[in-house]
Amino acid sequence: MTTFHTIKIDGLDIFYREAGSRNNPTILLLHGFPTSPSRK
Repeated sequence: MTTFHTIKIDGLDIFYREAGSRNNPTILLLHGFPTSPSRK
């Protein structure tokens, strides 16, 4: 079962979803583009 939530952090509303058993480890997936140092 998936549940949907919103939490306010530093004045921003952050939307997140929770799914799975609370007895299992948590995985946090962040959306966006990763950055890496430029190669020379």
